[in-house]
Amino acid sequence: MKTETNGTVSTLARGLKLIQVLTEAPAPISLARLARVTGFDASTCHRMLQTLTTEGWAVQDEQTREYAAGPHALVRCAPWHPLSLFKQQARAQLERLNERTKETVCLIAFTSIERVIVDVIHGQLTLSSYYDIRLTTPLHGSASGKVLLSGMPPAQRDTLLGPGPYPATTPFTVTEPKKLAGQLNEISKNGFVISRDESFVGLVAYGAPITYRGHTLGCVVITCSSDGEHVLDDERLGRECKEASELISSVVPSIHQLSHFLSGV
Repeated sequence: MKTETNGTVSTLARGLKLIQVLTEAPAPISLARLARVTGFDASTCHRMLQTLTTEGWAVQDEQTREYAAGPHALVRCAPWHPLSLFKQQARAQLERLNERTKETVCLIAFTSIERVIVDVIHGQLTLSSYYDIRLTTPLHGSASGKVLLSGMPPAQRDTLLGPGPYPATTPFTVTEPKKLAGQLNEISKNGFVISRDESFVGLVAYGAPITYRGHTLGCVVITCSSDGEHVLDDERLGRECKEASELISSVVPSIHQLSHFLSGV
């Protein structure tokens, strides 16, 4: 029993060490470097990273194969961390958006294929019963997911989603690849996307990308009830979302550090 307990503690300590290194790293980090920094052998490091990735504490970039902090680790970052600074500096734009629309607004960051809620200001519809820090709504059936997909190379997107038809969460979820491709093209054309009743019936979300030097780092999302009143307001809310995301992309000083942390660029 003593050996088992010591082994459990040792495994926990190694996992915590990996999380600490990932959250403090200024950019995504390779398996070899993680092994050197932690002093763990590569096989142990890889095995633990697989568990951390599954549980949302780490993510792996599918192209570079490098690792970064996952959603659950990012929300516990120190005040001087790029994500914490970004949250503080973008807050004023979120507050203005909330004041103008009276709706719930979210600031979301993308780390690999994970979506992390960085900040939220509640409006007429609270998100408490819908969302966690780590968003798990379908990429093809949510505003934040579609923004994330729109920033990917087509080959990576096709590999991630598969050939289709995609799974339907509600009767309104987009399941056909051709229709989804059209919506993703609209993001480039209009600067925002609308997802109505796709993740949850009764919920509509307007999403617009936050970008830096051609890289999509996250998005701003407005979420509200999908009643008839908001159908008439689609253009205004989409435009408001786009303007807020463009301001955040342009005026938040820490966006450069955030880009380097999330993508190494």
